[in-house]
Amino acid sequence: MCPKERHADLHPYTVKLLRIRAMVEGGYPLQADDLTPDEWMDLGEIKKLFNPPLICPLMGREK
Repeated sequence: MCPKERHADLHPYTVKLLRIRAMVEGGYPLQADDLTPDEWMDLGEIKKLFNPPLICPLMGREK
């Protein structure tokens, strides 16, 4: 499937945040003023969705 097709059903703002996440994962150095506070909060929510906390059955939640 073409990447553009995968994003066809997503809101443009969501696509923007996913692209920013990919840039950060690739090593792009974001500065504090590169995004609005709301964008930083939304990017944090996306990070939680893609990187859920690990759960160890013997030790409980880990960071």
